[in-house]
Amino acid sequence: MSETNKRLALRWLEAIWNGDLDPPAAGGVVEQVVHPDFHNHETAADRPGGPEGFRDTARRLRRAFADLRIEPLDVIAEADKVVIRARVSGRQVGPFAGMPVTGREFSVEHTHIVRILDEKVVEHWANRDDCGMMRQLGLLRIGGDAKAA
Repeated sequence: MSETNKRLALRWLEAIWNGDLDPPAAGGVVEQVVHPDFHNHETAADRPGGPEGFRDTARRLRRAFADLRIEPLDVIAEADKVVIRARVSGRQVGPFAGMPVTGREFSVEHTHIVRILDEKVVEHWANRDDCGMMRQLGLLRIGGDAKAA
């Protein structure tokens, strides 16, 4: 079961960086890997859940970051959870989470945890290096002084 869950979690993550967000009729994989009751604990409370909420988050990321890449470094599965430590990189080309556009590149590590239910991802949590990303984008100086790019 854990190998199956690992493959599913990686397909879920790949849908973000590959932009494979089309509905099933168009060949997308979202409904195949995202549970109808999907909840992303990283998004604002007013954002939708389920496959559409996943698509919304993925589209926001892809609009904000060109060349978005999520490279899995470690994948660990236990029971109904999968943990993925990944290198996330890209170039900021659009606003994101209140950050102004800088056009700069970043590369940081994230840890993503997903819970599997009925052979689909039903929950997601993440620990992200947002400070590292903001420093690389020129939005946070060493020492914590914020500045505009």
